[in-house]
Amino acid sequence: MDNQKLSKYSNNKIIKNLKELMANILLNYTVWILVIIISITAIVFIPIFGTRRNLFNIIIQMIPMGMPILGEALCIMTGFMDLSLESTYALAPIIGVLVIRWAPDFPGIVYIGIAMVMITGIIIGLINGFLSIKLRINPFLVTLCMMLTLRGLCLFLIPQGIFNLPKAFVFLGSYKILNNTLPISILFLIMVIIVLHWILRRKPLGRHLLAVGSNERAAYLAGIKTERIKMTVFVMAATLAALGGFIASGRQNSVLSAMGAGNMVLFFAGAILGGVSLQGGVGSIIGILGGILLLQITSNIITLSRINPFLIQVVHGSILLIAILIQSLRTKLMKFTI
Repeated sequence: MDNQKLSKYSNNKIIKNLKELMANILLNYTVWILVIIISITAIVFIPIFGTRRNLFNIIIQMIPMGMPILGEALCIMTGFMDLSLESTYALAPIIGVLVIRWAPDFPGIVYIGIAMVMITGIIIGLINGFLSIKLRINPFLVTLCMMLTLRGLCLFLIPQGIFNLPKAFVFLGSYKILNNTLPISILFLIMVIIVLHWILRRKPLGRHLLAVGSNERAAYLAGIKTERIKMTVFVMAATLAALGGFIASGRQNSVLSAMGAGNMVLFFAGAILGGVSLQGGVGSIIGILGGILLLQITSNIITLSRINPFLIQVVHGSILLIAILIQSLRTKLMKFTI
């Protein structure tokens, strides 16, 4: 009888361990599982998808979009959303180019213009942070108003767009090394990912950021300077969006007032697909990278499938819904890992 009880106990423990293992796999690697499944399916039904040239294009195209997604992910992990990133993505390079055009003969003006791209992102982040943190206005409302205001500025400043940018300005977005085969922007994205991963996993800022997102009140009582953390994240997110716009303008050798318009849904979806919790306090850079890649693969499949352009918004909305459903599944699976 004792042997039967022991055997039953052992079987129950094995089943429980298997459930925990499956829950951990789904919890931490869902996005990469989806990347593999969707990629294999695309290769079967769209043979051109698996060509080396197309796969390389996917990697290149994910770089500009990846920057603001990383920024949005940091915001959500800290417990708020920044809706202004899609407009920051456009305005920052526009300001940089206009500075160059206003004083084209000034020594080093191109480098001043590049600096202005970063400064614009920093200023936007500071404004968002000041209004949200110091004046206690809801971040959603603040960044929504900023999104509309900044987009209006883009349309006012360059209604028609500006083309044929200076070589130094497009360097990061267009320059290639290794016999003109490897875009330097890929190396830049890898560097950004490594730095952010290091910050989240090894530095106090990363731990405090997740603590604030998990429970701001508890983090404050623990001695964490929550306002400083949130301000830092606002600035980091806006700067990353500015970098994304800068790289995009370099790739296309132009700045347009419509750059990034309507992409806020994709920024949000990329972060959620990457495992960032809607409740805040949970997320990893490796997971977010998977979310970025999954979005770009989906976009590439849409292009290769020649889907009716009017259905693209339907696809984007569906992607966001899937991201939220996956997030809900992750929340339910958490009970198996506790």
